[in-house]
Amino acid sequence: MREDSISDEFFLRVIAVYCAAERDLPRNAFEGMKGRPPRSDRELTEWLATDEGKQATIFVPTSALWWGEVGRS
Repeated sequence: MREDSISDEFFLRVIAVYCAAERDLPRNAFEGMKGRPPRSDRELTEWLATDEGKQATIFVPTSALWWGEVGRS
């Protein structure tokens, strides 16, 4: 097995984990603020439109990939 294929596989897994975390951010924020998961997508969407929902999701997590690039500089 080539070394660069291992790093490519690792890179793809890191991206997949990051994308999943970013995709789940609104649902996780709702659960953190309300103490329960949303009952429906509509409830989640309506909550995201409130001031509380906007404030809870204003900060987007920074990609670990970007920090890795800074660390190598």
